[in-house]
Amino acid sequence: MARQQSQRSGTAGRGRKLVRSQPGQGKGSGAAVDRDAPTSYRPMGAGLTVQEIASDRLTKIADANWSTAALSKQPTPKFRASIVDDIYSKELHGDQDEAPTLKRIMVLEISQFLENYLWPHFDAESASPQHVMAIAVMINEKFRENVPAWAGLTQPGKAGPSEKFVGFCQRFWKVGEQRQLQMHERVSHLHFSLHMFQSLETEMVRGPALSLVSLPLWYALSEGRLNLERFKNERINKYWKHMVKKEKKAAAAADAGFIPPEQRTEASFVPGLLDDFLRVLSGIVPDTTLEEAMAEGDAEKGAVDAQALLFCERFVEFLTDLLSQLPTRRFLRTLLEDRAILVKCRMAPLFQHPQGKLFQQLVDLLSFYMAFPMDDLSGASLTDADVTASHYERVQQLQRLAFRHIPKLKALALSNCGTVEKRAVLTEHLARLALPELQQLVTQQLRLVNEADPMASSLHFLQEVMVSTYERRRFQTDIINDMPLYPTEAVLWDENQVPSVHYTGETCLALPKLNLQFLDTTDYLLRNFNLFRLEATYEIREDVADALGRIGCTRDDDDNIIFKGWARMALPIVDFAVIEVQKPNVGEARPAAVTADIIINTAGLRGDVRSEWDDVKQHDVLFLMTMDPPEPSDIARLTEAGATPSPAERYGLTCVRGCEVLEVKDEAGGLMNDFTGRIKREDWKPPEGLKRTITVALDTAQYQMDMNHLQAVGAGAEDPYAGFNVLMRRKPKENNFKAVLESIRDLMNEVAIMPDWLEKVFLGYGDPAAAMYQNLPNQLRTIDFKDTFLDAQHVKESFPGHSLRFLDPQGQPNEEPKCPFRVTFPAPAKPHTDGQKGVKRKRTNAAEMDDATAPEAAPAAAPSDDAGPKFATASAPNGTAANGKGGADGTDPAGPSAASAPEVDSNQLTVQSYIPQDPGPYPQDKPPENTVRFTPVQVEAIKSGVNPGLTMVVGPPGTGKTDTAVQIMHVLYHNCPAQRTLLITHSNQALNDLFQKIMQRDVPARYLLRLGMGEQELQTEQDFSRVGRVNAMLERRIQLLAEVERMAKQFNVAEDMAYTCESAGYFWLLHVLSRWERFQSEAQKLQTAECIKDLFPFKDYFADAPEQLFHGSSFAADMEKARGCFRHLRTMFQELEECRAFELLKGQADRVNYLMTKQAKIVAMTCTHAALKRREFLQLGFKYDNLLMEESAQILEIETFIPMLLQKQEDGLARLKRVILIGDHHQLPPVVKNMAFQKHSHLDQSLFTRFVRLGMPYLQLNAQGRARPSLANLYNWRYQELGDLPNVRQQPAYLQANAGLAYDFQFIDVPDYYLPNDSNPRGESEPVPHFYQNVGEAEYLVTWYQYMRLAGYPAEKISILTTYNGQKALLKDVIENRCAGHPAFGRPHKVATVDKYQGQQNNYILLSLVRTRAVGHIRDVRRLVVAMSRSRLGLYVFGRQSLFSNCYELQPSLTHFLQRPTVPALHPHEHFQDAKKRPVGVPGQPILMPSYQHMATLVEQKRLEWEAATHNAAIAGMSRPADEVYVDEDDE
Repeated sequence: MARQQSQRSGTAGRGRKLVRSQPGQGKGSGAAVDRDAPTSYRPMGAGLTVQEIASDRLTKIADANWSTAALSKQPTPKFRASIVDDIYSKELHGDQDEAPTLKRIMVLEISQFLENYLWPHFDAESASPQHVMAIAVMINEKFRENVPAWAGLTQPGKAGPSEKFVGFCQRFWKVGEQRQLQMHERVSHLHFSLHMFQSLETEMVRGPALSLVSLPLWYALSEGRLNLERFKNERINKYWKHMVKKEKKAAAAADAGFIPPEQRTEASFVPGLLDDFLRVLSGIVPDTTLEEAMAEGDAEKGAVDAQALLFCERFVEFLTDLLSQLPTRRFLRTLLEDRAILVKCRMAPLFQHPQGKLFQQLVDLLSFYMAFPMDDLSGASLTDADVTASHYERVQQLQRLAFRHIPKLKALALSNCGTVEKRAVLTEHLARLALPELQQLVTQQLRLVNEADPMASSLHFLQEVMVSTYERRRFQTDIINDMPLYPTEAVLWDENQVPSVHYTGETCLALPKLNLQFLDTTDYLLRNFNLFRLEATYEIREDVADALGRIGCTRDDDDNIIFKGWARMALPIVDFAVIEVQKPNVGEARPAAVTADIIINTAGLRGDVRSEWDDVKQHDVLFLMTMDPPEPSDIARLTEAGATPSPAERYGLTCVRGCEVLEVKDEAGGLMNDFTGRIKREDWKPPEGLKRTITVALDTAQYQMDMNHLQAVGAGAEDPYAGFNVLMRRKPKENNFKAVLESIRDLMNEVAIMPDWLEKVFLGYGDPAAAMYQNLPNQLRTIDFKDTFLDAQHVKESFPGHSLRFLDPQGQPNEEPKCPFRVTFPAPAKPHTDGQKGVKRKRTNAAEMDDATAPEAAPAAAPSDDAGPKFATASAPNGTAANGKGGADGTDPAGPSAASAPEVDSNQLTVQSYIPQDPGPYPQDKPPENTVRFTPVQVEAIKSGVNPGLTMVVGPPGTGKTDTAVQIMHVLYHNCPAQRTLLITHSNQALNDLFQKIMQRDVPARYLLRLGMGEQELQTEQDFSRVGRVNAMLERRIQLLAEVERMAKQFNVAEDMAYTCESAGYFWLLHVLSRWERFQSEAQKLQTAECIKDLFPFKDYFADAPEQLFHGSSFAADMEKARGCFRHLRTMFQELEECRAFELLKGQADRVNYLMTKQAKIVAMTCTHAALKRREFLQLGFKYDNLLMEESAQILEIETFIPMLLQKQEDGLARLKRVILIGDHHQLPPVVKNMAFQKHSHLDQSLFTRFVRLGMPYLQLNAQGRARPSLANLYNWRYQELGDLPNVRQQPAYLQANAGLAYDFQFIDVPDYYLPNDSNPRGESEPVPHFYQNVGEAEYLVTWYQYMRLAGYPAEKISILTTYNGQKALLKDVIENRCAGHPAFGRPHKVATVDKYQGQQNNYILLSLVRTRAVGHIRDVRRLVVAMSRSRLGLYVFGRQSLFSNCYELQPSLTHFLQRPTVPALHPHEHFQDAKKRPVGVPGQPILMPSYQHMATLVEQKRLEWEAATHNAAIAGMSRPADEVYVDEDDE
């Protein structure tokens, strides 16, 4: 932590003293940052100003040699290697012991030193070592700032990019041989290597990186260990012999320049790093302790060297990263075992040193991956039983060896395995051996250590090697099961586990990482569990810190603890008592349950706050805290050394424990917020009194740990449960962590079965395309696209490159085809072997594993209209069964013509039109039709989504992702009517948008279900919640039975036939179906034009039809009308059969469960709801066949994985048939508030993004219909071939210029701002850390907004965005003061941050960039894309031109802006309501406003004119109300 602080202050590495400081500030500083202020670097961003950059020596050198301006000159400046060497030596401290300051590296990076100078002029043969290291340092900086690092290295040089990079790697690996590297250079060298192995998805990097951990690495093994490994694996032995034979031939044929394989980089680089690490590790701790040095008055003498410590930490992180991915683990782990690296790390003095805490935690993480249960060579995971069997076999081998050859270990040989595996027992037995005996056992007989190892002469080392090899380790799942889910005070303030928001990426952390690949599903779940738990811990810590600062804990004159402050989320505890501790369950040591009562008093609270406390409900998580305020002298002592005390130390927080609410009672003991049904709704009464008793369940694992600690310490130990005096709650939306962690833990304890076609690609191995439908055996040959196509020409446009054969409904060639169409595709080629059950194939990592996909069964025979449906069978939508598009077993059909289709050209598609069946005589029977003209890529996405397998759709802004998703579900429902689809999104807003569009398609409402808290926000009169759907089914039952009763009267049948759904079923069979069959028989005999009208048995029932049923002119037409009426009746009785279950089930809970598990065909929920309710879904037997995820690039990895496993597996097979992921990885990733987890652990990586990085094929929608083409140019460079839909080039709104504004987009340069009576210029400010504001930009932007309002622009068409929460708050204040109360202005539609506005749009966007000292996080290209793509007609950006124009990442967008004036270009006399407007792209002769003052004067003048005109109009009685709509993002 101290190293972080020293580097932040610009003195990184100066001096050797390292004192870890306490955590930073609490929520008062960090809470405002949230997702909307994740700065890449906190301190340097604040300290590095534009003026400093402009006047810097490096900037002047850049201006003369490699800046954009310099390179545009003719002739361009020549490359001078001396400049590189001089910069590296002086600025990057290449010849100095001290590390370079971060500020100097940042200036070089901002100047595009790498892209414009280092890499274009790099030559592998002539480049100096300084040149090589400078490239490595600059790439490290790009990784630290989270910007694309390898993009600048793809420029073609003298050789192709790959060849050039290989040459660079060869130089980089040997740079230590050419010059003596300083310690900070070795850290940079190691860090660059680490970044290479984290970028294996980059083709340029992958080859050179993997060559370092391939089979030649085993040349560094000891001879005995090498022979042992070859003996264990015949396949590896074969490869090894072949490699050795090949090398011998090459040596015989080569000249004197032949390099032996063991001396080549592939075999020597990693072993050389290991040797270097061990040398540093052995000498890092001084002989003088820190206490002794301080006593002598020289603290540096006893301190650990900061850079050496960082090198050791980085190296352990490097090894952990290599072991956590199979391609890099396979051969490396054996080498690490042979060198006993783990034992040497644990025995190193640093491991026990006070400053080695982080190193110790990193070694523990390394230990986990060293012992991970898997076969390194095959990649096969080992079960707990496999691990146990292997362990006991290893112990028994040791016992047999000891029994035969080591008499001193006879007792060990005769002991049982359960005794021998204990560390203490092993140590006791091994102590009987002398050093030579132990050496022979370890190095020669067991081959655990190389006999030439320098530490092989250490008795303690050899004993530790033996013990670590043969002791029994706990399974990780057991550790997780025994782990408390609530954070305690020890974890909350541990900076190594939960870093503060100031993390800059310069130091290591003992945290797992979400890489491209995972060892197995358990490894995947474990990493996500730990990171999700720590992210939740960070958020809880911020809330705790905020509550501590507000509640005002202090002591009165009598030394009693009192609370003088007030906190909305925290209350003093009146009383706390543990009321029950249940006995442990069989086989467990912890209690089965621990229950406690908490009494609080809400008397001093406002009414709204008291209501919030009264609304605490079952399963809410609360936190119990013990506060003991420190004396001022204690705080003074903490700050003496310059450290900042943590909020826990500052406010005296000594204990934190979490708990879950069971029930809440009022002062009279009445139950509040009952969710168990014990209190009926009519019996509910308002709570009595102001005291509340909250019964909570404590964490049993934590309780047992606390009791064990009390017992171990003995007398004098303080009971943590005896002093709780504060109770804290959290916002419900932020308090879901426990349920999510429980879901992850449940998955770790289950056998998580994924579809075979998905498992390997999910873990990151195998062919990335193996899960696509083209490579699976069960493709749909014929697809009924329903209303996807608008006409025949649309079909032709949708399949470019294919010849189409149109057929009429009878299968004959069709010259005038009409919608709708079924498309039959050519028979697929032989499926990819990955999709076949029982077929094994090689993985790219040489592992083999079964990949079985059970083919879906053939469809059941479809009933015809003539027979009518069996009333008791599963229902289907109108016409689907008759069309032969699916059976009742939920399987995918091949379509009616698939089996009989003739062999056709592989490029030819058969397009058969058909006449949709008449659904009935009433308007409500007619299904709605699609009006969207889908593009060819969208049609391919629909086709892919309907087929089994994985479908990935990348949807750039405005390309119709939602429409595509809706059509996929619509077509899928009609092709596979018996299958169920689970719909998942990240946000409630996106889910509701999607759900509302599905409601408007031809999917019956009774099959739709919306789960979660956002259902009430649906803009519909119907209730799609579980209870609402049940009530709708019951109401529908009454309506349908009334129809049956009406029909019974017409048939003169007893009306009791309509009493129940069951009796209605008999009525269907006896009176409806029989009459229909009789009618059909008679009509077929007569076949006259008039017979239908005379014979139709239901004409009285359909007498209220809006149109005449039968015209008597055509038998065929009237017969089809009769069939339509019968289909109406059939659907009605099918609905009644579906209502029967709700009639039989009397309890509301049973009805709700039946609805969710049986009735609903499309179930929609957010990813958070899926994680929260997984246990409930499993208990109810929830089933689904298809999974569609919208916004999947915004969903955390684990929140994408959990919805795939919301159902129990059947017979060891996964039911899931399709996974459809729709998102955009070029926009913002999932929300992760802690920068360390985001930058170091990649927790913000979505599964969608990881699949893209792995090379998974995807479909990118390639036509946008949101923005003007000129506005789309601001972001379409990020996408390949993103074009425009016709509407943005044809509709009048897109063809007309913005009234009063010369351009449809502009960058307005905002200089420093001067407040009234203040001569100090102001740019960005920071009232509290990371709460960035810019008064000048806020005033300028609001003035622009006022100008637009005065020009007639509607307020609801204007949104104001900014990149920081601080600026958002400032903008709202300015709007309230200057606009809200004035009828000419009002409030804009929304004031929000760019991050919060993702997924939304408006006609006109005003954007404030805020920063003037550093670019800030708009440098993240994903955030830039979001900011540039929110507007439809106009985008106006306010910022500091001199800063942002020099940012490399912003150039593709800013280039367009800077081609236009950077001052307002206006047409003040134009008005929004003008009938005739300028064409877009014609700026005319605008008036340029040279400064903000001129703009403000113009607006003031127009305001006075408006007020005068309004006054005159009011006098004449012609005043018009101002239009305004305001939505605050916090109210969403």
